Amino acid sequence: MRLLENHLKAVNTNWERHATTDPLWSILTHDENKNSMWNIHKFFETGKDEITEVISYAKKQSLPLNFGSALDFGCGVGRLTQALADYFKEVYGVDVSPAMVNKASEYNKHNDRVSFHLNLKSDLSLFENDTFDFIYSNITLQHMNKRLAKVYIIEMYRTLKPGGLLVFQEPTEIKSKFKILVSIVYGIILAWRRLVFLLIKAPYIEMHYISQNEMKELFKKLGVITLHVRNSDAAGQWFNGLQYFITKPHLSE
Repeated sequence: MRLLENHLKAVNTNWERHATTDPLWSILTHDENKNSMWNIHKFFETGKDEITEVISYAKKQSLPLNFGSALDFGCGVGRLTQALADYFKEVYGVDVSPAMVNKASEYNKHNDRVSFHLNLKSDLSLFENDTFDFIYSNITLQHMNKRLAKVYIIEMYRTLKPGGLLVFQEPTEIKSKFKILVSIVYGIILAWRRLVFLLIKAPYIEMHYISQNEMKELFKKLGVITLHVRNSDAAGQWFNGLQYFITKPHLSE
């Protein structure tokens, strides 16, 4: 538990620095928009496009969709949280960075139906069991080590209502035939970035992955019955990834 808390503290510190330097680019790292060059309208439009595509895909796959309450895990400045409000009656965004949560509240155009919450714990104990009809997380779990990511996946499933739908993305493997060598090189790069952060407080992007076999074991422990998976390129050039669609059975099932 202490290791998880220490890692969470490091994640908090790093993303708090992102939030106070170039928050929009740190969320969507398009090179042309670095150094605060994102147009705020276009930035939030990407969220609308993403959520519209995910909802449409879920409908085409006949996955359960109840439009009551939704959670955006790793909400940042609310790019996806506000987009979810186009479909759901009430939406909650949760993030580890106080500055991100504050910015999300400032950008919020749905004050009556959207709320943002700071979470500095390695769980989601601020939410009760079976709270949300829909939970969404994208390009978030990949920025924490897999032990912490697994805990949050378990917690998201706990807070999902029976008959609800959990959708999240996670890298699964390094994109290379020489995975061991690339893993070593990436480890060196990551260690260097952490050192730079300590010396000059420059934020960095930290990436991790959970293999498909590890994820299968996790789902088995959770008792996941219905699972749909599709490829995801959200993790960028270093990793292959998947997007998981998980439903939670009713007690009678």
